[in-house]
Amino acid sequence: VEVEKKGRPKVFGGCFGCQIIAVALGGSVSKNPGGEFVLKAENVTAIEPHFSSLLPARKQPTFNLIVSHGYCISELPPGATCLASSPSCKNEIYMAGQHSNILACQSHPEFHYGYAIKERIWKAVVEKFNRLSEEAVEEARASFETFTRDDSNALCELIADFLHS
Repeated sequence: VEVEKKGRPKVFGGCFGCQIIAVALGGSVSKNPGGEFVLKAENVTAIEPHFSSLLPARKQPTFNLIVSHGYCISELPPGATCLASSPSCKNEIYMAGQHSNILACQSHPEFHYGYAIKERIWKAVVEKFNRLSEEAVEEARASFETFTRDDSNALCELIADFLHS
């Protein structure tokens, strides 16, 4: 809350960090729409025109990112701006703070598919705890077959630029 008021330093929060920021600043977090855990590469759509223009070489407002969450931001904090939305989280990426010094993202642009998903998360979420339905497992597999790091890399660049500006 102090960072939000002072306007410094710049802060980025991903996944749980995104949720913590939302709650700390007066927003709310709830189970995903439909109540299901989400694990897949999902299309995220920039809904704030200026945001999509910040992504390098972006010709379309849609980009593909890895999502892995059971909860999401259901209500933004007062004064926050939703930058991008997805089918699993209407407030996928948002900017907060009186000085727009807080950037938060529910998805995982930092995840490397082979290590984070295939070797770690898939084994826990799908194989050990059976948190996905058969239909969701097939949807996840299909989404990961076409996933590339291009959009994730672009968003990671944007995050780094935001933090260093």
